[in-house]
Amino acid sequence: MGAMNWWFARKKTEVHMEAVTQAVEFLPFRFQVEEVMEICPEYEMLAHHFTMLVGRIIEGTIKINQRIAVPLKNGEVRVSYTLLLSNYHKMKDEISAHNGGHVEISLWGCSIRYDEIEPGGIVGWCNSEPGDDSAMRLRTNPSLYLHRTKETHSVCRLCVSPLFRIPQCSIILAELTSHPDLDIAQMAKIALDRFNSL
Repeated sequence: MGAMNWWFARKKTEVHMEAVTQAVEFLPFRFQVEEVMEICPEYEMLAHHFTMLVGRIIEGTIKINQRIAVPLKNGEVRVSYTLLLSNYHKMKDEISAHNGGHVEISLWGCSIRYDEIEPGGIVGWCNSEPGDDSAMRLRTNPSLYLHRTKETHSVCRLCVSPLFRIPQCSIILAELTSHPDLDIAQMAKIALDRFNSL
């Protein structure tokens, strides 16, 4: 092999290995759910609907604010986000399988009801935005996003904030301001005002 050809072959290999190294950081993870818990309402700093998954990472790395696919008891898969991660009762920005031990994952955006999640199921990385799914669920089940926190009795900002990334949701929120449930209508108005101010 000539010197020039050897140099190009080496550079091609280096570029390939760099791409592989970068891709490893985003490889899917697998997390086995052993227990599902609802955060108790007495934790005033948190909304009552927070759901915590307790289990172990089978492979890969989980990071905070990461999209994950959660299997439900009815066979559906719901997209959520990781809000908090802890390992050995210490908060972490990311946790890998090699860290070992039990891992707690708190869900948000929106939080999935603890009694909907299948214990023993495998939670995995999700590479798609929950946009269309969130818009559909907002229309068919608005209380999933439009509910009040125990502490402030106002709209739960953690659950409505992901809707602000989805343009279609502004139309749905406007429709919900005339919802027959006056509480839903009022919270939709608050969320819509926030949406329009961004």
